[in-house]
Amino acid sequence: MAKFYPAFACLLIASGCTKSATVRDTMFYPQAFANLERMLVVPMENLTPFPEAGLIVSDLIADELRAWQGYDIRDRHNIEQIARGGAEPLPLHWNRAEAIKFAKLLDAKAALFGTITEFGYLREHRGLTELATFAVVLKIVNVESGRVLWSGTLLGTGGSNLTTGRPPLMDVSSNTVQAALRNLFGAYEKFKAGQR
Repeated sequence: MAKFYPAFACLLIASGCTKSATVRDTMFYPQAFANLERMLVVPMENLTPFPEAGLIVSDLIADELRAWQGYDIRDRHNIEQIARGGAEPLPLHWNRAEAIKFAKLLDAKAALFGTITEFGYLREHRGLTELATFAVVLKIVNVESGRVLWSGTLLGTGGSNLTTGRPPLMDVSSNTVQAALRNLFGAYEKFKAGQR
């Protein structure tokens, strides 16, 4: 029986560190991505109890997008400069129209906006497991036409039992955003290959 406990503990720890990312997305106009070298990422609409989630997630997405070569990413800091300069007040709610308006001011060809529905931790299994949860719906719009070029629903989870510590919510969120970008740019690369 003594040999059972270390094996059980290892299994409990290993099972508590899993991360999963689910992305359901659609690319509507892949040809438009050839000319989107500058993109604006606006603060996300936040439907979670976490007060700063909209800003945190928009910064995370902007940082992840910067890792893809060939893209010049504008973000909330550029938006705040415009607001401080008095050209436009900051909107209370970010939507397609507001995203396009600020993208034009920043000479961006596309704008990314979205809504966060999950950003936090859930307790499971009688308090022994904490699950980091992340969910966001994103859209990329063409500034000139106003068309939605890409839309995605991103869901991420990561578990940890209390003996191994809390899993970083940012790791789960980053993992999920990276999966969405792999889908997005993978679909674009397939489209380009088919055009040759």
